[in-house]
Amino acid sequence: MHGTEGMVRTMMSLEQAIKHAERACKESRNGLQYALKRGETRFAERCKKEAEENQQLAAWLRELQERRKAPEIIRCGECKHNGTHHCLLNLWATIFNSKPKDDFFCGMAERRTDE
Repeated sequence: MHGTEGMVRTMMSLEQAIKHAERACKESRNGLQYALKRGETRFAERCKKEAEENQQLAAWLRELQERRKAPEIIRCGECKHNGTHHCLLNLWATIFNSKPKDDFFCGMAERRTDE
């Protein structure tokens, strides 16, 4: 079972899918070497195509994994906009006449650099 066939049949994590695609690529490359030694050009072409497809799939999955990483969470007390007119929490606290809390999560998410 090579390439995406195995991933479609079973549910797996992104890490597992990357490992599966890399393993399938390696197997296809081994098949390519075997076919070239034996002079089987049609099998070699198929193995080469599978290796390229699995390599592209692994690269795409790694890229997807990078994009899925969670952004850094910054609390209002750590934000450079805390206490300024740009801070939505400050605006909200002013409207409702309350004091903003520093442990809320910041929507602006820009860490202060003066610390």
